[in-house]
Amino acid sequence: MYNDLAAIIQAEQAILLIWLENLVMKISVVVTAYNHEKYITQCLESVLGQKGDFQLEVIVGDDCSTDQTSRIIEEFQKRYPEIIHVLPVDKNVGISKNLKRCLAACSGEYIAICEGDDYWTDEEKLQKQKDFLESRRDCSMCFSAILLYYEEKNLTLPHHAQSLLQKDAITMEDLIGNNQIGNFSCCMYRTEVVRKLPQGIYDLDINTDDWIFGMACSQFGNVGFLPERMSVYRIHTGGAWSGKDIFEQLDFTCRHMDVSNKFFDYKYDALFRQRRKTFEEEIARNKALLETQKTDASGFRSFIGNVPPKVSVILTSYNSEKYLRESIESALNQTFKDFELIVWYDESTDNSWHIISGYVDNRIRVFKNESNKFVASGCTPRDRCGIYPGEHYR
Repeated sequence: MYNDLAAIIQAEQAILLIWLENLVMKISVVVTAYNHEKYITQCLESVLGQKGDFQLEVIVGDDCSTDQTSRIIEEFQKRYPEIIHVLPVDKNVGISKNLKRCLAACSGEYIAICEGDDYWTDEEKLQKQKDFLESRRDCSMCFSAILLYYEEKNLTLPHHAQSLLQKDAITMEDLIGNNQIGNFSCCMYRTEVVRKLPQGIYDLDINTDDWIFGMACSQFGNVGFLPERMSVYRIHTGGAWSGKDIFEQLDFTCRHMDVSNKFFDYKYDALFRQRRKTFEEEIARNKALLETQKTDASGFRSFIGNVPPKVSVILTSYNSEKYLRESIESALNQTFKDFELIVWYDESTDNSWHIISGYVDNRIRVFKNESNKFVASGCTPRDRCGIYPGEHYR
């Protein structure tokens, strides 16, 4: 009799526990990893340190790392068996398929992603993003501002395109013009929206990244923006994107435009073509300068990918042949050497271009504009460029 009563009480307690768990909203966090032994501890600790009125579920997908990543993950799983769920895998499936299987395993009402070499800096990140989405039913997802951490120089910079945002939600059209999202680590998605995305998004000719994923979500609502910096995108030579030189990044971005345009059935064809043209023009300008300088692509710094200079020096030019050489020389002769010289050439009618193109120095980066755009419109180089990699600019 007493055994039966004890069994009944135990069953009722189990039912009560399930009922209480269902009252608390669950947030799923996806952590994808591949050879991240140097970073995965910081990533997982930042996720597990989140605070708020929600139940946390962490789905970890290690894609058959060849280093100690899986062992470190297993140690965390043993310490937090009720929170961390490690997905089994017997072969490397790639970035897109790894993301797909992790998202499919999520049971929370909202999903956040933190790749294994990134981390969060705000212990209330999930709570703040959940609160935002709860109050903004017009948004299919949201993202917060990120910090770019250049590992080789131990340098942290803000994402400048995000710093320019003056609104709390953006659209598909905005994302085609500029990927203000920047990284998966700053995003939170409505699970119901993720489930609605076409499965073909995981079978593209490019890896499923934050950009195309954000554009896909924007088909179901606006993309909300929180200006607080709550996560860090780590930029290092082993990164899938940051390990590329500028030409590889620009070529990939053009291909990304084509794949995205096709994925969205050419609904935004004019916008994609217009955006692609700007990248083609930048490739042409840099290749022309590369030929003039007789150097290699490693001399050209990417705005996001490689280790940035400490200072970006900006020189604007329009019909400045009398003074231009002196200006350039005064910059190049500085005793401080960790800088790049960004020259904005505004379609001069004198011999300014001949002077600029005569310099052979891989610190010089030239942007050539058509139709005297800056002088005519009053647009500043900073408006056009969006971000300078230097920690300071002059």
